[in-house]
Amino acid sequence: MSIEDIVKGCKEGNRQSQEVLVQKFAPGLLAICDRYTSDYHQAQDALQESFLSIFKNLPTLKNNAAFAGWAKRIAVHACLEILRKNQKFIFVEMNITPEDISVEIPDVYSHLAKEEMLDLLRKLPKTLYLVFNLYVIEGYDHKEIAEILNITESTSRASLFKARQKLIHIIRTGEHDNLQNFTFKDKLSIHGL
Repeated sequence: MSIEDIVKGCKEGNRQSQEVLVQKFAPGLLAICDRYTSDYHQAQDALQESFLSIFKNLPTLKNNAAFAGWAKRIAVHACLEILRKNQKFIFVEMNITPEDISVEIPDVYSHLAKEEMLDLLRKLPKTLYLVFNLYVIEGYDHKEIAEILNITESTSRASLFKARQKLIHIIRTGEHDNLQNFTFKDKLSIHGL
């Protein structure tokens, strides 16, 4: 059954289609929720909130083929709502130059497994992690991030810059466990520095 057929069945109230939809999309949406929340139980809560919102708002989805991206955005918003309820985020307005924004991150992705990369990213302060995740992983632009997090676009850009700088620092100083076995020179060559 295609995603278009599954979504159409869900819109018609077909219970089997709803079950297939949950089975098909729960693992991926849970992975998104896990990236944003601090523990597995919060991720499960966010996933449940995501599906409640998905089924509630499914009739508004005009293009059934666009379901995956639409559901992903709902999951991100559900996670952010749970985080807002549990934590207060303070973003600091910063001035940065255009040259600062173009800083390159060392190529850590090719040498770390997915879980190791997530552990590395989780070393970032929560505000920087959120902006980095929304921009780099989820593909939101700074205008969208500003709207989602209720910050300015310049704060989003500056937070991304600070996140990149912090990641470079973590990699260079060996603060990440899986980089501890390498010398500083090895780390720099691994990451193209």
